[in-house]
Amino acid sequence: MTPRSPAMSPEDCDRYLRVLGVPRREPGHEALTELTAAHLTHVPFENVSKLYHLRRSGFRGIPTLPQFLEGIERHRLGGTCYANNHHLNRLLEFLGYDAALCAADMSQPDVHLVNRVRLEGRDYLVDAGYGAPFLAPVPLDLDHDHEIALG
Repeated sequence: MTPRSPAMSPEDCDRYLRVLGVPRREPGHEALTELTAAHLTHVPFENVSKLYHLRRSGFRGIPTLPQFLEGIERHRLGGTCYANNHHLNRLLEFLGYDAALCAADMSQPDVHLVNRVRLEGRDYLVDAGYGAPFLAPVPLDLDHDHEIALG
């Protein structure tokens, strides 16, 4: 089992929100939608950062929050689903959301990482690690297909 990252500090939270360009707000659907869109538009889905850390220091794994934020601020990096959703999960939890980090299936089981956020009696998919199609939380209890059309 992977050890849990250290608890997020208020200073880390403030820095993260500054990077995202959003204010701290009480948990709610509008605030969650704003956070989701901000994450997807300010934190790229990419794997260059993994190659950078591997080449620079031999590091393999999820960067610490300070490394992650430094990469966004200084180099306009982000991460894959593992880093982006991991750190978003920690931010959501710190802000008071009922958020769970979950393995997800794509073409194979458990090859993707997403957030499930329980809010106002509903579960939502919040995915900051698959590019920008999921700009808003997606309700998981829909009785119809949910189509995302961009471009």
